[in-house]
Amino acid sequence: MSSSRDLEEKGSPPREEALEKGNNYIKEVFGLLNYETKTNKVRQERDAFDDVAMKREHIHISKMVNLNVGGHLFSTSPETLTKDPGIF
Repeated sequence: MSSSRDLEEKGSPPREEALEKGNNYIKEVFGLLNYETKTNKVRQERDAFDDVAMKREHIHISKMVNLNVGGHLFSTSPETLTKDPGIF
């Protein structure tokens, strides 16, 4: 029968090797699950983006904007309103 001192001289005990293999396996599985989670999030974001893009195709944007400024009515284009980036 071998003592713990004999095992230390021969190298790490079999339990430590098994524990190390188990830890390595857990790390590998964790890495795979983490990758799948990130991939799934990217897929969900892409699907959400595609949904918004499809809805946007059906939106009609008027070529003119009507403004009521202090009771005075003005008509202008969206391009004029967004021409100066410091306005909004």
